[in-house]
Amino acid sequence: MTQSWIPEKTTRILVIDDDLSVRTSLRAFLEDYGYTVHDASDGLLGLKEWRAWQPDLVIVDLRMPIMDGFNVLHTIQTQQPDLPVLVVSGTGMVEDAVQALRSGAWDFLMKPIENMEVLIHAVSKALERARFLAFQNAYHKRLESDIEAKTLDLRQALDTISQLSLEVIFRLAKASEFKDENTGNHLKRMSLYAQAIARRMGLDSSFCETILYTAPMHDLGKIGIPDDILLKPGPLTPEERLCMQTHTLIGAQILEHSNIDILDRARLIALYHHERWDSAGYPEGLGHTEIPLEARIVSVADVFDALASRRPYKPALPIDLCYRIIMSGTENAFDPDVVQGFDTAYGEIKEIYCTYRD
Repeated sequence: MTQSWIPEKTTRILVIDDDLSVRTSLRAFLEDYGYTVHDASDGLLGLKEWRAWQPDLVIVDLRMPIMDGFNVLHTIQTQQPDLPVLVVSGTGMVEDAVQALRSGAWDFLMKPIENMEVLIHAVSKALERARFLAFQNAYHKRLESDIEAKTLDLRQALDTISQLSLEVIFRLAKASEFKDENTGNHLKRMSLYAQAIARRMGLDSSFCETILYTAPMHDLGKIGIPDDILLKPGPLTPEERLCMQTHTLIGAQILEHSNIDILDRARLIALYHHERWDSAGYPEGLGHTEIPLEARIVSVADVFDALASRRPYKPALPIDLCYRIIMSGTENAFDPDVVQGFDTAYGEIKEIYCTYRD
């Protein structure tokens, strides 16, 4: 078997599912990849095993007897919030995916998993994120100790923490794109495009920095879209398109109720980046300046990079043709002021495209 990622020898995974065949297949597959795996047949036994064994990652079903996956998620989130928990469930409702993610799940995969590489990719990404969070927590503790012991300059410490926090935000945004192998450097490019456009529009440095770190979360809600729709190589049916459009609502729901300004800005982008200047967009059909400025800027950056990138359903277009398409959309799709900023920044945008080209 060709392995895309080799775990540490001590990496332990707990599988909680009432279906014996699912537990057996997941355990065999994960053990083939070098993980140490335990399993449990219901949520109550799963929590008992979690407390006794202290796994590095938990995979849990939602619908189980005795105790369901939502209760397992709530318990683990309350007592060990940094533990990665992946939901692998046969329930296909968007509401279940949103509830699971808001209850603490790090990802949501639908049964049956036809391509097990999707599972191993999800596991490796979750463990990578967990290691980064552990590093950040250890760094913060060490930094606090240094401040007490050496009276470290407070401003330097806060700047360091801020940079680490922004890096975490960017890595979390990448979780929404890991299922699509064709996205490559899309997040990096389009966030740099958005920052360049904002600068050329004369917006202040704080806004320009904020949009750099919030733009990557525009498609966070795609984490709740079924793989057969998200990765479909051909045109979507009307029903599939409606399902795909819910990614704006899912992303906003994941980011809502935050007291952190940068996440509130990210929520506005996630919710409104598919609105159009002529009110023909979704999800609310807003138009003109009803659409938040951040979302208007990200819309141009995102569409430009999507046109210039290869996708399962289309080839990449020449970059100068993409430029002409954006410029022709001034009256209908895009804010004319944002398009003017894009036009002024186009030289810089071409450099970004060439530097981070897939």
